[in-house]
Amino acid sequence: MADLRWRRLAVTLACATLLTGCGGAPDKADFVAKMKDSIGTDLLDGMKVQHIDTATGKQLIDDFVTCQYEAIKNDQDLLQKAYDNPGDVNISTQLDIKAAACVQTLSTAMATATGTTTTTTPPPADSSTTLDITTTTIDTLTTIGDPTTTGG
Repeated sequence: MADLRWRRLAVTLACATLLTGCGGAPDKADFVAKMKDSIGTDLLDGMKVQHIDTATGKQLIDDFVTCQYEAIKNDQDLLQKAYDNPGDVNISTQLDIKAAACVQTLSTAMATATGTTTTTTPPPADSSTTLDITTTTIDTLTTIGDPTTTGG
């Protein structure tokens, strides 16, 4: 009878260990694989348009998502949300804010790979801040008269 109890206890502990291993935030390998699967194709296509070869593009993407993991690995909530729903705009915005250095590094690496230079402004550190960017287009075909006279 005691032998049966020990077997049940052993089976229960084994099951609990397996369940614990399956729960919680993803590890680095799982996170990197999922993010590459989610955003990798779009990023790679964008890099091809900029004449970055496939091998270089894949390495840049791998470096980028690994950097993102490292930037948020201690924020278990964001790590899990990013893993579960990488396409969610609110989550990706939080991820970009926490991993702003990764975005900068990717931008610089892409510019280096294409032989161009870029200036990237990271998102604000305060995630409650929103950016309001307005673009103004000037019609250069319109002739403006002398401003000192009336009627143009």
